[in-house]
Amino acid sequence: MKKIYFFALFILSANLSLNAQTFTNYTTANSNIPNDMVSAVAVDGNNNIWLATDGGVAKFDGTNWTKYDVSNSGLPNDYIISIAVDNSNNIWAGTDGDGVLKFDGTTWTTYNVTNTSNLCDNAIHYIASSDDGYVWFGSWGNGISRLKLSDTTWTKYVSELPSDGGSPASIYYIYIDNANHVWFATNLGLVYYDNSSFTTITTGLSTLLTRSIAIDANNNKYIGLDMTGVDKLDASNAFVANYDKDNGLDDAGVTDTKFDSKGNLWIAQFTSYGPTVVVGGITKFNTTAGSGITYSETHGLNNEFVYKIAIDSDDNIWLATAGGLSKFANTDGINENINKMMLEVYPNPVKNLLNIKGNISSGVIEITDISGKTVLTQIINSGNKINVEKLIKGIYFIQIMSEDAIYHSKFIKE
Repeated sequence: MKKIYFFALFILSANLSLNAQTFTNYTTANSNIPNDMVSAVAVDGNNNIWLATDGGVAKFDGTNWTKYDVSNSGLPNDYIISIAVDNSNNIWAGTDGDGVLKFDGTTWTTYNVTNTSNLCDNAIHYIASSDDGYVWFGSWGNGISRLKLSDTTWTKYVSELPSDGGSPASIYYIYIDNANHVWFATNLGLVYYDNSSFTTITTGLSTLLTRSIAIDANNNKYIGLDMTGVDKLDASNAFVANYDKDNGLDDAGVTDTKFDSKGNLWIAQFTSYGPTVVVGGITKFNTTAGSGITYSETHGLNNEFVYKIAIDSDDNIWLATAGGLSKFANTDGINENINKMMLEVYPNPVKNLLNIKGNISSGVIEITDISGKTVLTQIINSGNKINVEKLIKGIYFIQIMSEDAIYHSKFIKE
């Protein structure tokens, strides 16, 4: 398969203005968010932010928090794992064992396998709503359900999904395209529903372990994968390219992909390499250039376990993480031109001091090894020198975040 590489021994500069792009973090320590474990996030028609947390459902209007849990609402338990808003502005919340709930602003209604025979499972891992009046629910290994809002008709699909010989595919993501056709990211490839039949797509994918889907204005599909980056498929679903760490992503599993109104693709990622090593964050990806910038805790993100993304009407990026809610202000009309700046990293290979030649007077340097582990972080000094003497031999990646740009490069330590 073709793979796109943009790194050389020069710094690849993402000429992206960082002005007015900052993280605001909401945790139990500084806000009334009910729990720091936030599994999902959604935006309603009034620009309110809704959260699925381990402490119930939360609503945030930008100033005030409203909490819904077993003590003050119809929630059967406080462990909420998915959330969505339908085209009537109802809130849907999926639990991990007690079904799914609908909130119309006043009343909570519970649907479970006991009172709703065509609900696929009591553990609802993903919910999506279409503009033509349907809500879709995905489970892990027990199929899909569809609710027609106009007459509350439920339909369940099981045999229509690919199977590993036992259970049907697990649903990790549901995407509704502009034709109200439905795409499902599963552990057994992509599944496509055109309102009449289901089709499984496996050809051309870098792995069948698909985790998310986003589709651009030209009907190109960007498929988030488990540990192998993002695959791009064209309008005919033919493979185009795979993007991974060499294109600015982190070396982690993709959990969500969403386009903002400017055409930037936002990619949520996380992977744990043992109890202490976490790789992840949020990548802003330029699909034209095939290159992105990953923001991590170094840049102000509250936690690198990023589960889901929501984008409000002001193009602010809201991130559900294992450390609370993060808001990334994305308000300044970013220049997306990606240029190779003649900023030389030398000597390369290097033994002791790595020099950065160029007009970078301030900023934060982060060096990661090929596994994605951060091995060095420092503030850039006036001499633009980095002491890498203590690093073991190998290939390393640099991300330098200054006041007006973010740069990427790689070097060899000998």
